[in-house]
Amino acid sequence: MTRPVMATTADFVDETGWITIAIQYLMTTLILVLFQNKTNKIIVEKFAEIDCALQTIINDDFYSKSRKDANKFTILYFVSCILLTVFAITLERDFPIQYLIYLVIYFERKIEVFMFCQIISMLRQRILVINSYFEHFFKNRRTAEKSDINNQAWAKGSIKFIGQVSLKKLKMQKLVNAYNKVGELCYSINSVSNVFLLMTFISAFIYIICTFWSSLYYLKSNKSFTSLLRVIVFSGAELVSISSISFYCESILVAKNILKAYLNKTINDYSLPKHTRMQAKTFLEITLVWPLHIFVFDMFPVNLKLILDFISVCTSYLVIVVQISHLM
Repeated sequence: MTRPVMATTADFVDETGWITIAIQYLMTTLILVLFQNKTNKIIVEKFAEIDCALQTIINDDFYSKSRKDANKFTILYFVSCILLTVFAITLERDFPIQYLIYLVIYFERKIEVFMFCQIISMLRQRILVINSYFEHFFKNRRTAEKSDINNQAWAKGSIKFIGQVSLKKLKMQKLVNAYNKVGELCYSINSVSNVFLLMTFISAFIYIICTFWSSLYYLKSNKSFTSLLRVIVFSGAELVSISSISFYCESILVAKNILKAYLNKTINDYSLPKHTRMQAKTFLEITLVWPLHIFVFDMFPVNLKLILDFISVCTSYLVIVVQISHLM
């Protein structure tokens, strides 16, 4: 194959990666605007219902800590976007205007990843609040006047922990109700995010393969090693996005497993009243009903294992790309 044809092929493959990102942006935006507005409203209402059930609405520390974490994440995101933009502009001698448009779409996709991770983080914080009730109970049980988990309360900040049969204090039934709403919320988030997650994984995969393929030509033609830097930086950014999504989805499962450990501890504590242990057993069965897994159209789960699977698939296809490039 002559070099002009190779150059044309490399340019086409390079454009394909960016075009895939643009298509993913358009599809997710259209689906969000046309079909998912009502579900998004339900998600916001579910968060409010969970906060009322867990009494976090009277705890200023909970929201201030959440805002601080969100602000740190936001600053880190925008700093990384600015650095990548400066890197992309300084890397290319000839910077076409369409590349600037592609960069805007590229970073808008990162905002979608950022928002998804924030929503998952908010969901995880609510599960940790449920865990904190049990944690506080077991820490203070020895000093309590009674060991019944439904007859004694302790305050942590302005939150009333598992306590008396009173509207002002939580019982385990309310925690079960709160977790049930958490499960419904997780299901709603999953249903809204199916298209976003699928298109994110597909576009990241295609972008990595196309960027690597086009960079092979530029390396073989001895034009510049800046193409190698580009494939490393932007492919690394795609892997960071996939890793962030997987990590936050895994964090929900970790928080749920901690809750199950507290419930098993309550069930096996025979010094507690029988009805308390039965309630804990019912709670444990509810956690099986709502496992809080995030799936992509019920095809595969999103967790830490997905990172290794994604890297494995990319590596397999990169080997094929290298072999094809040697034949060109």
